[in-house]
Amino acid sequence: MGSQYRSAVFYADEEQKRTAEALVAQLRANGYAVATEIKPATTFWPAESYHQDYLRKHPERPVCHAPVPRFDPPKR
Repeated sequence: MGSQYRSAVFYADEEQKRTAEALVAQLRANGYAVATEIKPATTFWPAESYHQDYLRKHPERPVCHAPVPRFDPPKR
């Protein structure tokens, strides 16, 4: 939701890029609409301090990192 919250995989070399692309292809083949971008790694800028250790600071909100079995075909 919003461009600042989109997910991305940043790769350091072509092998990492191919791995990420293969996993996204597998998710799409399983019926998931994948919005994750795959981009080359560049300068890393840490998030603001209030975003650091988010799950530890907000244990009541684990939804952004809730495990989801996405590499199995979705149950319909």
